[in-house]
Amino acid sequence: MANNIRLECYTLRIRHLREGNYLLLNDINGGDLFNIFIDYFNKFNTKLIVDNDQTKTLQFSSIKLHKDIQGRVLSGIIECGEYGIESDIKDTITGAEKYHKQVTDTDSMPFYFLVKIPENHDKAILILQRTGIHGIHTIFRRHFEEYIKNIAEDITVEFNTLVSKDLANTFIEKGGIREIALRKYNMPADIASKLGLKNHKEDSIVAEIKFSAQGKNKFLPLRDRVQKFMSDGNTKFFDLQALNNLGFEGEYDTIIKTKLNGTTRTIDLSATGEIRPYYDIDREVEKGKDRHPIFESIDTISKKLMNDLYEEIYA
Repeated sequence: MANNIRLECYTLRIRHLREGNYLLLNDINGGDLFNIFIDYFNKFNTKLIVDNDQTKTLQFSSIKLHKDIQGRVLSGIIECGEYGIESDIKDTITGAEKYHKQVTDTDSMPFYFLVKIPENHDKAILILQRTGIHGIHTIFRRHFEEYIKNIAEDITVEFNTLVSKDLANTFIEKGGIREIALRKYNMPADIASKLGLKNHKEDSIVAEIKFSAQGKNKFLPLRDRVQKFMSDGNTKFFDLQALNNLGFEGEYDTIIKTKLNGTTRTIDLSATGEIRPYYDIDREVEKGKDRHPIFESIDTISKKLMNDLYEEIYA
C-alpha cells in the first residue's frame, strides 16, 4: 500500500564533542533530557518551523503531547509538510481543480512520535510514524540537534536505527511467515537485455521476486529454512536455476514478513536476522475518516512495541 502506516525505531544518545563516553540522560550538563524534551516541544508549540534546505515545515501540537512523568515517556503529534513547487489539487472523482497550490503553501500531515528517556541510562528510545514514503526523521533530527547545540555547544546528539535480533528470533520461532521477498540490486546487463531492458545502467534497476501466503491465517512453511539460513551465512536461501537465470545467482537481499499475535514484523535476513528499523502496523492500527491513525490506537501499539524493545535493550 502506498500510504501504509509504519513505525521507525531509533536510539538517541548524547556525548561531549571529541569524547567517546555517552552522558546519562538525566545528567546532560546538569540538566535532564526528559525536561529538555518537554521544554523543546513547548517552545515550538503551534509555531511553524521552516527548513529551507529540505523545503519542509515542522509544527508541534501540545494538545496531543502526552506526558508520563513516572515512566519518563512522551508521545504526541508532529505535523510535517512540503512546499516549494506549485501544483493543482484536483478531485480524483470528477477531475475538477479544487485548489491551486502556491510555492509557499505547505501541505501538512500528522505524524505520531514516542520517546522514552530512562534515568541512569545513556540511551533513549525514539519511535516515529511513517506514512508511505513520508516521514519526519530527517527534519526532526536536524531541528532537535540545532536546539541542543543552542543549549550547549560542547555536546552532540546521535540518532541510530534500532534493530532487534532477539525480537526477530521470537517472531520466527513463535510466529508464522506470511511473505518472503528476494531483492536484487544492480541487475546484470545481460539479464536486463533478455528482459527487453536495453541501454540501462546496472544501478538503475531493482528486481524483486515475492512469495506470499494467501488467506488471513495462512503461512509459508519456511521456518526451518529461515533458521538454517540465519545460522549459516554461507547457505543460499533458494538454490534454483530459474532464479539464477533471472540474475539472482550472486548476492541479493532476503526479506521476510512474520506475524505473531496479530502483529506483523519485517525481518531482513541479509542483515543477519535483524528486524528492520520499521514496523508495519497498517492492518492493526485504527484510522479515522481522514485515513490517518487514531491517536489512542497508534499510541497503544507503539507503547507495546517500546516495552518489548526496552526489555531487550535495558535488561
